Amino acid sequence: MFSDADDIPAEFLSAAEEARDALADKTAEADDELMMKYLEGEPLTQADLEKLLGLAIAQSNVIPVFVGSAVKLQGIEDL
Repeated sequence: MFSDADDIPAEFLSAAEEARDALADKTAEADDELMMKYLEGEPLTQADLEKLLGLAIAQSNVIPVFVGSAVKLQGIEDL
């Protein structure tokens, strides 16, 4: 999905895992088969999440938020 990534600093790892779990919860709601997989305790893979993210957004299960600054040109080109 992203071309470059850094490791998550240790002090933010717990928060990142919680955020990923929350995203998996909401994304799994978009597909009954993957919801059952998730409820049975199987973690959703990155491929599962990427496959369903667009559908979850269309169903308003997930609402993306993008941060940037047009004044400082931060994040605008990526957006």
